[in-house]
Amino acid sequence: MAKYNYTNNKVNDFIDKLPESSWDSFKAIIQKGQLVAKTSVQLALNTADRTARTISMAVVMRQASWLGIPKGHADHSGGPSL
Repeated sequence: MAKYNYTNNKVNDFIDKLPESSWDSFKAIIQKGQLVAKTSVQLALNTADRTARTISMAVVMRQASWLGIPKGHADHSGGPSL
């Protein structure tokens, strides 16, 4: 947390020294950086979700092979398929 505050103070010092005419450009750069960061986080979350789903499916498929369940068998009620 101390590093974050240090960085934040550095940014504030930079903004204080920045000419007022450049504030809009600097704000646009910051907003684009935030968008890139948010997109990267979302990509990481999506990748983790996909990985978890893949692992889950592999576990289910392995268990099905141990139990001898035919591939594509969707009816688990015990009755005849329609």
